[in-house]
Amino acid sequence: MNDYPSDLLDKFTLRLPEGMRDEIREAAVKRGRSMNSEIVLRLQATARSEQRGNKPPPFNLHISRELMDQVALTALESGRSINAEIVFLLKQVLSDQVTLKQINEKLDRLLERK
Repeated sequence: MNDYPSDLLDKFTLRLPEGMRDEIREAAVKRGRSMNSEIVLRLQATARSEQRGNKPPPFNLHISRELMDQVALTALESGRSINAEIVFLLKQVLSDQVTLKQINEKLDRLLERK
């Protein structure tokens, strides 16, 4: 008799490159998951990505009209599309190249010129 439902699931022995086990463990702890859950979720995400042809999933962003106007102005100045401008600004903030305050100040200056 099986003591746990997981005893009924498929099992697979996996050899990992040196250091990968620690990386997975750290990611799992950070997200409050077991290592098994972390690995399964990553495999599922990869499979879904491949099914979409590795295109990112669609994403709806709801922002105010005023902010959209500001982003449209910066996109126009930079020669990027609005989508590309949003991605550019987010990458700058996430890579600590600029702060959100600096971006807001730039957007405010552009809006004043309208």
